Amino acid sequence: MKLRGVHHIGLTVSDMDRAISFYEKVFGGSAVFTFRLPLERVQSLLGTSRPDVEGMVTWVRLPGAALELFWFAPAKAAEPLLWNRPGCTHFALAVSGIQDWYARMLGFEVACLGAPRQHGEAWFFYITDPDG
Repeated sequence: MKLRGVHHIGLTVSDMDRAISFYEKVFGGSAVFTFRLPLERVQSLLGTSRPDVEGMVTWVRLPGAALELFWFAPAKAAEPLLWNRPGCTHFALAVSGIQDWYARMLGFEVACLGAPRQHGEAWFFYITDPDG
């Protein structure tokens, strides 16, 4: 038995079209399929019995993995990211030519949280997605 890698990452987004456009345009991803979630599944995921909830999923393929984008209505407002709160704080993408990627992000007006910097052998920089 052997772990082969990360298959996909799930993200809840506030605007599905905007998120798809972001990951396709900025990272060269490709939305491969979209489907509406059955009412019972949405109710289960949201922990509610409300009959007026809905949900949708879109898979965006990136090199080496995929993003599973979720959208729900009614939506909840995004909360500020607190790094000391348990849960996912970020995910990292492996690239070559980090300075070129940084310039690309600036060209697409993606919010960058500082310029590329080095930690040991690795170079990195942080960005935010359309939901912050």
